[in-house]
Amino acid sequence: MKIYILIFFSVIISISTIFAQRPEKFKEKLEQKREEIDNLKKEIVESRLNLKSEQLEPFRKLYDEYSLEKIQLRRKILKTKRTTLSLTATDEELSKNIDELLAMKQKEVEIEKTYKTKFLKVINIRQMAEIYRSEQEFIRRLMNLIKERPFKNKPPKDAPDED
Repeated sequence: MKIYILIFFSVIISISTIFAQRPEKFKEKLEQKREEIDNLKKEIVESRLNLKSEQLEPFRKLYDEYSLEKIQLRRKILKTKRTTLSLTATDEELSKNIDELLAMKQKEVEIEKTYKTKFLKVINIRQMAEIYRSEQEFIRRLMNLIKERPFKNKPPKDAPDED
């Protein structure tokens, strides 16, 4: 009987150890995917700008700063939308939360204006316009990749339900 209990607890500990490692692996995989996506975006932007060799390094540094600021703000906006726009909140709370969201969106415009000035010290106005166009191209490509990607955990729409 003691051996069965010992085996039972060993199996439980082993299983919990395996499952405890999963979130860490998931985070690593997620970070790797984010990095791949970020690299794809940079590749698309840089290829379309036709940067001169002396522009490349200053542009990369500036674009990385710009992207990071925008990503951080967008995450904050999405988190705020998820957590503060509850329909169970009072009208006053909702009004305050919406005002906070609008202030964050205004901050996004301020970031764009600030970096326009900074970018124009490194690139010309046509290249600046091309940044916006190439970011749209990146989003289009990313959406197409997502549409084409097979989902591992979801059965096809025409597959019969399993009971």
